Amino acid sequence: MDWLGVEASCPNRGNHYQPGIPDGYLARQAWFREMAKIHTQTKCTACGLFVIWVPKAKCETCGKFMKNAALHQRRYHQKESK
Repeated sequence: MDWLGVEASCPNRGNHYQPGIPDGYLARQAWFREMAKIHTQTKCTACGLFVIWVPKAKCETCGKFMKNAALHQRRYHQKESK
């Protein structure tokens, strides 16, 4: 999948999204939804497209995936520490 030829010329292309994105609109949307549960999509510094998937950290206390550790601790574990 190439976005207007920008991605093909990106020097950082090796870090772009995982292989295995399915063909078809609905299948691709389902894949993105599942990836978003355990990854964060970030912008490529070379081409400016949001095509790099970074795994979220997993909380050692509850096992949930978290994007922001401090916010996760306040939201889910603040009551436990009192």
